[in-house]
Amino acid sequence: MATENTGAKKRLLDMNASWPLMIVYLGYLIGAYFISRLSNFSSNDVNSYGYVFATVIIGLIVTALIYNLGKLLFAKIAGYEVITFKCLGLIGERKKKVGDKYKLAFRYDILSFFDVQLSFAPKDDNVSKKPTLIFVGGFVFEIFFAIICILLFVFFGLGEGHPVSEALIGWGALSAFLYGFIIILYELIPFRQDYPNDVYNLIKTHKEEDVKAYNILKINEKREYTGEDFIIPDFEDYDSFYKAQTLQYLYLSQLYADDYDKATKTLAKIKYFDKYLLDYQKHFAPSENIYLRYLVGDTAGADRIFCSLKSDDRKMTKSVDNFADLRIALLVNAAVAKNKESLEETVNEYKKLSKSLIQSERIKKEEALFKQVYDGLKKSDNSLELPSLD
Repeated sequence: MATENTGAKKRLLDMNASWPLMIVYLGYLIGAYFISRLSNFSSNDVNSYGYVFATVIIGLIVTALIYNLGKLLFAKIAGYEVITFKCLGLIGERKKKVGDKYKLAFRYDILSFFDVQLSFAPKDDNVSKKPTLIFVGGFVFEIFFAIICILLFVFFGLGEGHPVSEALIGWGALSAFLYGFIIILYELIPFRQDYPNDVYNLIKTHKEEDVKAYNILKINEKREYTGEDFIIPDFEDYDSFYKAQTLQYLYLSQLYADDYDKATKTLAKIKYFDKYLLDYQKHFAPSENIYLRYLVGDTAGADRIFCSLKSDDRKMTKSVDNFADLRIALLVNAAVAKNKESLEETVNEYKKLSKSLIQSERIKKEEALFKQVYDGLKKSDNSLELPSLD
């Protein structure tokens, strides 16, 4: 392995191509607009702006629904279940316990209004299960949608002499399909963007170990919501998109076992394979390094790591996406960022999650680590007004 500073060799498919592809998407939408304006009914008969607006909205919503329904059906056939759901700000997460099973618990987040996403995990926690059908299901349903739209266009929009009502149906169907196809284009382009799309996932899960790594990530995502212990990876190497992302669970298992030497080396591996991490995952290694520095009393080292981070990563160290983030957020808000306003929020979130999660070995260990940070902060700085944990 190369030195820690150089990192793994970058390859084209591993780079985040979101910004360059924005030009492609914009060009496609401009082209779709001009094609939709070739309609053979007079703009005097139809409100031009209303027509465009309606076809854009209908096309995007219908395409998103049909595409994700295809994924949902094919995922069920493949033996997977929904663990997260996002649509127009409505978010569902599998963390509501009903009897001995967990169901989706829903909340609303206006900041996620434009997110339409489904995430799946194997129903029986079988790490060998094949996710391929999930990645092709949406395309299969989209083909049927395309056929319907094209037939409507041929019968009602193509040729001369159609009344306005028929022309609206034909050209409206074609326009809605063209605008909605931007979603399919996003899923078809085989480059990683902010999130891996379906074709990229097809490419990155063609090997047996990568399928296993993908399933470990999804199962552990589900277990994060319930509190169950994580599945720990045991790969010979981690030089691939999904295997590298499982290293966080290897690190946590070593941390919980008080094996700080191995844990530190695993953090170095995570940094080395940084190119495989999504943007929201890149704060994990520096955040945990801040925690380890604090653990050995090196507060100056913790400060240096925090100050070296980019602005977005600094914010991520103070935010909470999972139970392990709580001890980091408490530490950074109190001892590094000196942000006392967020302390009460962090402690309250800890108390809420601690009561709702299964008391597994993982959760018990994280509670002990959180209380260790909490007690250490109270002892080192009497001016901190930490809320009670009771």
